[in-house]
Amino acid sequence: FPSHDKESESGRIEYTKYLPPERARQDIQIIGITTNTLEQLQGTWPLPWGIYANIVEKFASSKNNMLMFDIFFLDYKPGQTEAMAKALEKNSNVLFDYPMETSLQSKDVVLNLEKRIEILRRYKLKNVKDEGDIGVSWVKFPQPPIEPIANPSNGLGFANVKKDEDGLNRKMPLVAKVRNTGPGGEPEY
Repeated sequence: FPSHDKESESGRIEYTKYLPPERARQDIQIIGITTNTLEQLQGTWPLPWGIYANIVEKFASSKNNMLMFDIFFLDYKPGQTEAMAKALEKNSNVLFDYPMETSLQSKDVVLNLEKRIEILRRYKLKNVKDEGDIGVSWVKFPQPPIEPIANPSNGLGFANVKKDEDGLNRKMPLVAKVRNTGPGGEPEY
């Protein structure tokens, strides 16, 4: 796989070009965080949200781009939350992921969970036919991003991988069924 570097005022950017399958979309770019990136930031993880806010703002002028963060924004971080929210005011073409919790243990400590779930309901599947309620439910509740991140987003999607009994990942569910969470106690998808 050919790769090359590009120097700029803000540092070095490494480009790696993979040869995707012939029919794969060519218009998708992945911005990855590498070990080199972390070393330049003295090993800081998680990265300060200001870095992500800068990326959101850089892409704001290009209305044809859609950003998707495979990073959870689940906690309120003074200063950082406001930086991301301000960037999202300028660019609404941003998607975020979140975890589906498989245990109820942490449900009571998630701040503003109901408000966050209400935002998430904008993206739930409607009119699902699950005759006899046979759809497998392996999750207990969603933990969407905090409201200042989730509300201006263009979409939210869960990022869980369902491991098989032997611990290997062979499936990536496209839909998650969460029991007893709808306004009338019905399952939500």
